[in-house]
Amino acid sequence: MVVLKPPLQLTSAKLDLVLDVTFAQPPGKAPTVVLAGRTALKSVAADFPDGGPMLRLASVTADLAAIEPLAGRFELAKVGVVSPELWVRRDKDGRFALALLFETPMPASAAEPAPAPARPLSYRLDALTVDKGLVHWRDERGSRPIELELRDLRVAVGNPAFIDLLKRD
Repeated sequence: MVVLKPPLQLTSAKLDLVLDVTFAQPPGKAPTVVLAGRTALKSVAADFPDGGPMLRLASVTADLAAIEPLAGRFELAKVGVVSPELWVRRDKDGRFALALLFETPMPASAAEPAPAPARPLSYRLDALTVDKGLVHWRDERGSRPIELELRDLRVAVGNPAFIDLLKRD
């Protein structure tokens, strides 16, 4: 067994769930699972592997219209983010520390699994709000490091956005 080091350290978070879960399997048909309700992630603190802060969130709430994980359908009525604080760092070589979150390390000895057939994924988000955002920016590429802060960021998106994607593993 190979243990991979996660690209961040989650130091705190609280998850509240109020969900309705519906399961059905009509005769001769594939099973369905539908989740609806409200989720809230509160008091989130995540750090870079070196211990420096990466993300702080007072809360993220999501009103789930219909989540069908077996069918690849994800419909959210509303997502609200309160007081997100993000640290963005770029080193002297131009690499962003946040890029670690999007890398997929593969152990050298692992055999590649056969690719699964592509399954369409469907996402819908009716409303997104971000309130009281703060971004700390540190760029070390120049002769002297540059530090900036973007304060009191707010975002409000209200029209439904639909995205259809092919799942890629």
